[in-house]
Amino acid sequence: MKSKLVFVFLLNLIISLSEVIGSIFSGSYSLLSDALHNFQDSLSQFLSLIAIILSERSRTTRYTFGFARFEILAALINATVVSFLAILMIVGGLKRVFKPEEIRLAILLPISMIGLVANVLSLTLLHTHSKESLNIRSTYLHLLGDALSSVGVIVGGFLMLLYKIFWIDGIIAVLIGIFILKEGIKVIIESLRVLLQASPYTVSEKEIFDLLKDIPGIKGIHHVHIWSLKDGVIHFEAHLEVDDMYISQSKEIIEKVNLRLRDRLKVSHSTLQLESAVCINKTC
Repeated sequence: MKSKLVFVFLLNLIISLSEVIGSIFSGSYSLLSDALHNFQDSLSQFLSLIAIILSERSRTTRYTFGFARFEILAALINATVVSFLAILMIVGGLKRVFKPEEIRLAILLPISMIGLVANVLSLTLLHTHSKESLNIRSTYLHLLGDALSSVGVIVGGFLMLLYKIFWIDGIIAVLIGIFILKEGIKVIIESLRVLLQASPYTVSEKEIFDLLKDIPGIKGIHHVHIWSLKDGVIHFEAHLEVDDMYISQSKEIIEKVNLRLRDRLKVSHSTLQLESAVCINKTC
C-alpha cells in the first residue's frame, strides 16, 4: 500500500506543477484553482504516508502516546495554508468574472484532460485500500474531489471554446475555491477538536452514563474524560463508585464496562479507577 501511495503522491505533485505552468501560459484561473486543489491533495497524501510510517514506530519514554498526533498537527497546518490560498483564489476568480481575459484553450484543455486521467488512475490504485483504512479513505475522497474539479475545468473549457464566454473561467475558479475552503475549514475544526481533546461527535457523557449505570455493582460514575488520540482512536477514563470488595471481584465489573464501551461506542482504550468511598466534590 505504501508504494501505491508514494506513486499517487508523486503523480499528483507532477500534475499540480504542470497545471500551475499551464495556467500561467493559458491565463486560466480555473486551471490554477484545480492546481491548488491537486496540491492540497498531494499534501494530504504525503501526510497519510508519514502517518503510516510513524504509526509503525513504537512509543518512547518521552512520547508515551506515540506519534499519532503528528498527523493531526500537520493536517491543521495544511488546511490553514490551503484555506488562505483558497480565499485568494476566490477573490481572483471574482475579478476574472467582471474583467474576463481570453484563455488559451489549446493549452488549458489538454492539461486539464491529462489531470483527469491522472486522478482516475490514482483512484483506481487506491480503491481497494480505501475500504481498509480511514486514513486512505480520506485520501481517496480527496482524489475524487480532484477528478470532479478537473471535469469542471474541462466543461468550462469547452463552453469557452464554443461560446467564447471567458467569464466562466472565473466562475469555475470561484466554485473550486469555495469547495476547497469548505473542506479546509472542516479539517481545521476537526483538527482543533482533537488537539483540544474535545469529546468525539460519536460519544457523549450522557450515552456513557446510560450505558454503564445498570451494570451490577456500579453505584455512581464521575471524573469522566473522553477524547480522541487521533481520528477514530477514542480514549476514556472515569472513576467508578462501588461497594468495598476484593480486587478479584472488581475484575468482573471492569470487564463488563470495557466490553460495553468497546462494542457500542467504539472506545479503543479505557482507564478505570474503582472507589468504595464517594468523593464529596467529585474531583478526586
